[in-house]
This record gives sequence, structure tokens and C-alpha cells, in this order.
Amino acid sequence: MAVELTDIAKKAGERYSSYAEEYVRIYWDDHSDQVYLDKFLRRIRKPGLILDIGCGPGRELRKLICAGYWAVGIDASEKMLQIAIKNNPAAKVYQMDASRLNFPNNYFDGAISLYVLDHLPTPRLLKSFSEIFRVLKNSAPFLLISCDGDFEGERRDFLAPSKTIFRNFKPVDWLVKALKKTGFSIYFSEVRKLPDIGLEDPAEKRSIIIATK
Repeated sequence: MAVELTDIAKKAGERYSSYAEEYVRIYWDDHSDQVYLDKFLRRIRKPGLILDIGCGPGRELRKLICAGYWAVGIDASEKMLQIAIKNNPAAKVYQMDASRLNFPNNYFDGAISLYVLDHLPTPRLLKSFSEIFRVLKNSAPFLLISCDGDFEGERRDFLAPSKTIFRNFKPVDWLVKALKKTGFSIYFSEVRKLPDIGLEDPAEKRSIIIATK
């Protein structure tokens, strides 16, 4: 199941590994996206198999398993995956690049990706959409939540302020168009303000999209 990470994924994974414990402290109890996860799950029969792309410490994996679904998580950060499996012994997790999914065609009943794909440069982002489309079963939903904006490049990492990290903030209309071009149909989309977590986050808004294959 091992897949070689792209350089950008490897760099992001190493960075998130460096402050994984702090990330858990800040984000584990943030459930501001639960309403969208619930909307997504209403489109999947239990016990469907769901892929969490960029699962981090496994917060959403736990929610999926507790709701009665099978869950698989991937992440570029080895440390995050260690925490994820500790939090969710019943889940399967793999170190993997979102643009290089090592799964069969038409394999998953659904997929989610929360605040992860905005770390990819545009060509890799588009490749990830194609890979997600490939591994989903027909009519399966995909929940994408991403920082909304118009910026691509290195910018300050608010969890490591002395360093920068690659970000790619796309407007929701751009994401919708790209997903449609990949073959997805759009069930739901909107833009909302990001929740206040007490940090100076470089993004202010989030795009929320539920697409179906």
C-alpha cells in the first residue's frame, strides 16, 4: 500500500508531524463542520466505506466509525497517522499522497477532505480530484472543505510563525468548475466564515462543497 510522496506532500507531512500534538490540542474539539459532515453522511448507507483524505489525528475517522461506517484514513504526516490509529484502533490508515491514491477503481462509498487539498499546487489539486473520482463508486458523494480565497504560494505558517508553508486558496466557483470538469455533479456548495480558534489564521472563509460521482 506504500506510495512515494510527492515533494510538496512530504514537506507538508514533515511540518505537520513537527507540531502534531499542538495541532490536536487546538483542533480536536472544533466541531464547526459537523453540520456538513451530517449532510454528507445522509447520502451514504451504513456501513459504507468512507475515505478520509488528510485524516490528521483521526477526529473525523472517529466520528465516521461512531456513526456506524467503515473508515480509511490517509495522510502525509507519519506522526499524525500514529495519533490517528491510537485514537481509532478500528480504522485503517496509510501514509499516502492525495494525488496518488493506491486504491482500486470504484472502491469507496464516499470520501471527505477537510482543509487538506489547499496545501497542493493547482496541477496536483486537479490530479487529486481525478483520483478521488476514480476511487469512488458511482453516485458516491465527496465532501470538500477548503480555505476560500485567491492565493497560491508560500505564506506564514500560523502554527510555526517563523516559517512558511505552501497554501492554495481557491474561490468556491473555481473549485465547483474544476470538480464538474473532472466529472462530478454538485449537490451543495456555499462559503462560510472560518470559526475563530484564537489564532491568526491567514484565511478568513471556507468553501464547502458536496459533489457526487
